Amino acid sequence: MPDDSLNGIITNNTEFEFTYSANDTELGRYYNVEQSVDANASAMMFYAVPDEGSGTGSEGNVYYNFTDQNGNTQSISLYYQDPFLGSNIFKISVPPGMTGSATPSGSGSAVTVVWTVSGSPT
Repeated sequence: MPDDSLNGIITNNTEFEFTYSANDTELGRYYNVEQSVDANASAMMFYAVPDEGSGTGSEGNVYYNFTDQNGNTQSISLYYQDPFLGSNIFKISVPPGMTGSATPSGSGSAVTVVWTVSGSPT
């Protein structure tokens, strides 16, 4: 991965396997690394980089699906904004009953974010 990449890791502290569904990249370029992360596991899922020669940074959403304990399809959404200038923003949306957090490390345009998901949907 390039030195200026945003690296996305999922720590899945649930009984469900998360499978990549889609992404919408607003700035920069997105690269999928893994298609899924097993239950109770962590995986480097993607990285994003700015467009070459631009001062835009990277921004987008990445979506994952899983089948819950009742056989229903549920979704998780990860948001990243790693601008050329300004503060980074990282968010996660999970179904009710679950918890999610985003923990970044690094600085500038070389950032790793660990998105952690726990619990079961209600």
